[in-house]
Amino acid sequence: YPNTNMRFKIDESSNFPHYLALLIWNQQGTKDVIAVQLCE
Repeated sequence: YPNTNMRFKIDESSNFPHYLALLIWNQQGTKDVIAVQLCE
């Protein structure tokens, strides 16, 4: 998405390769993030 700044941080509770925990660190705008879709 153009002009959108989002940063993702890998959380300390991640346990590679079985569990990946991500935090959305910086989301600019007036809307809330309600869903995230990841593709392999």
